Amino acid sequence: MTRKRPGHVGGMRLKRVGIRAKGLHVIFCAIFLAGCEDPTPTRRNTPNMESVNEYRETLFVRENAGGSLSCGSDKTGWKSEDYRSCTSFYSLREKGCQGYKQRDMNEEARYELLCRDIKALDRASVASTTYFDVEATDWWKSIPAEVIPYRGGLYSKDAWDEDRLWRDNLVAGKSLGDIDFVKLSVSSNSLVASLSTEELEACGTIDDVFSLRVALVADFDGDGFAELWLNGSREHQSETCSLGSANTLGAGFSAYINKDAPMEASSVIRYEDLFE
Repeated sequence: MTRKRPGHVGGMRLKRVGIRAKGLHVIFCAIFLAGCEDPTPTRRNTPNMESVNEYRETLFVRENAGGSLSCGSDKTGWKSEDYRSCTSFYSLREKGCQGYKQRDMNEEARYELLCRDIKALDRASVASTTYFDVEATDWWKSIPAEVIPYRGGLYSKDAWDEDRLWRDNLVAGKSLGDIDFVKLSVSSNSLVASLSTEELEACGTIDDVFSLRVALVADFDGDGFAELWLNGSREHQSETCSLGSANTLGAGFSAYINKDAPMEASSVIRYEDLFE
């Protein structure tokens, strides 16, 4: 079995230094005859980007579709109970209800992520200023590499520890543009990349695939500046090897990217920090 992985390069996160005022920026550029970027905030709208209210409606449709959890025990038997809202979902969870079969466990994980997104969206408002240009071809390159999550479908402690060490070394001090992806496909507002490849004699090639898409540009922390809301996943994929439904369990994620000044390095906001 061979495994190809990108190289690891160390680095340090930049901290904000510089002048916020546009007038002083222009004077500085004129004196030193330098080709400075215009610090005027980006105000473009991505063609496929939905407004905050429109995006909220799409999430509510998924919430109302609901699902079911199994309640009971092996001793007393299991009974399926439906939920049609995040409130009823968490109520069933508090009673000890859970996804019993693998398919139900996957759906449970996806619905929990949906409910977290809805809660975050309740804090969203239209930003007065944004420094994210999601129309640019290199929109993804400055995003901190730490948005790459741990892989889904990990069960054993050894597998978890191995992936955690490898992933942490991969992303440390880097942006996505610093990562030497094995494969990479970028389109408007989305990215699909292979982090590594395994060759198995039994069935063929397995790729460790990381995907990302822009969900929304909005103000989530109330400071007037836009954050970049990203949705994505990381999981093994193969055209020749059977991976099973457990492979995608816990593969989905959401991330919030902050940038409050044109020359400031982007940073990741933890979901929990939105509700402090």
